[in-house]
Amino acid sequence: MGTLSIVFVLGLLALYVSRPKEPAYQGKTLTEWMVQLEAQKSNLFDSVDPDDPRLTDCVTAIKAIGTNGIPNLLSMLNQNTAPRERLSRFLAGVGIHMNEASGKSLLAIDGFTVLGETAKPAAPKLHQLATTGPDISRINALQCLIAVKADREDVVPCLIHFLITTNKIYSRFAAGELHRLYPEEAEKAGVYKLFPQLIKLRATNNVSTNVPSPKK
Repeated sequence: MGTLSIVFVLGLLALYVSRPKEPAYQGKTLTEWMVQLEAQKSNLFDSVDPDDPRLTDCVTAIKAIGTNGIPNLLSMLNQNTAPRERLSRFLAGVGIHMNEASGKSLLAIDGFTVLGETAKPAAPKLHQLATTGPDISRINALQCLIAVKADREDVVPCLIHFLITTNKIYSRFAAGELHRLYPEEAEKAGVYKLFPQLIKLRATNNVSTNVPSPKK
């Protein structure tokens, strides 16, 4: 892991050391396990792979905490875009321009990814955040909706909303996910007219749709 990733993780640890009591496993809180998860990933902004053997201890802990951690994960997502001074100043001092809300969102996305379908009860709240939450929360909540395998009626309207957004990165992400998960809905929504390059992938349904979390 690079020096900047180490600094980022240390900053998160300093930020959360005084957090209120939250679900814990083997003496560590959910947040502490998630920060450790980030530290052990090969790249700070990569999507987490729950099957990565290097992450076994963290994944085991997060799954053991299970649905008890959902309120904390939702709280991490439900952030506004205003920089939080304690972390943003710390990171800016070493050349990383990311506010606390973005850092929390990274943890939340990975937390929901690890929990997967176990966290499906969070789908209504995630749908609400994806449609009416603060700007920084919406695309992150959408990624979490997909991670927990939420029902079609929760996911498709959000994807279509982001498909027609003015943000080209988010629009491309939504198009790719509609193509991958709901090709018939992609057709109805005009995805293949907006992104004709996806037509070539329809036969294999092979498309990369990774989108970075907002990092302003």
